[in-house]
Amino acid sequence: MSLAEFEVLDGARAFWESRGFSAWSAGSLGGVYRRMTVRKSSILGEIASYYTDDYILWRHNGGAGRDLVLRTWRPAPDLMVQRVVFLENAPFIPRRKTRSFLLGLRGYLEVYCYAPGGACVRGMLDLSVLIDEAYKFCGSGSSLLHTA
Repeated sequence: MSLAEFEVLDGARAFWESRGFSAWSAGSLGGVYRRMTVRKSSILGEIASYYTDDYILWRHNGGAGRDLVLRTWRPAPDLMVQRVVFLENAPFIPRRKTRSFLLGLRGYLEVYCYAPGGACVRGMLDLSVLIDEAYKFCGSGSSLLHTA
């Protein structure tokens, strides 16, 4: 599957929006993005609140795009985790690269590679399920999903 075949995910806009995602692009990178609020609470009430950002990118230039993200993305206030999933066009052993900002006190950047329908790394299991469902939503999932 070529990277151009991932463009079918653009047609799943209603699917992405129903799950809190919106279209996103920056330079050569493109896909969808969402921000979630995580609240920690106890018997006394809320004790912490922070954000997590998820990016699913199907428009990118491979390893150069991953390196660009790892090299240039910075922490933001109240943002604890930034997960970036690069969709790949061939099944392979899933990869994950992590970068911490100020020893994790200012957050983390996690970059994943994923071939739709293939194996995934534990930290992005929820996103892999969404990606596979998006293909099925488009009606062309059976020909695009890799089978293990």
